[in-house]
Amino acid sequence: MKFWLILMLFTQDGEFVGKMESEFDGYGSCAIAAGAVSAEFVNTGTNIQAWCVSDDHYNGRAQDPGIPYD
Repeated sequence: MKFWLILMLFTQDGEFVGKMESEFDGYGSCAIAAGAVSAEFVNTGTNIQAWCVSDDHYNGRAQDPGIPYD
């Protein structure tokens, strides 16, 4: 099943900076990528939120439990 990694980027004050999205073949590879990308933001002053969501959630067909639409 296809999953999407959605990264929401914020300043230290909580101001939204941007969003990055990447497609993966499964949840496992998405979660591994989320960890790797998160490590790139250590000591940069940028805060992130990382979400791995199903293709159905990403395309608005069905919301994943406990994950808000962005």
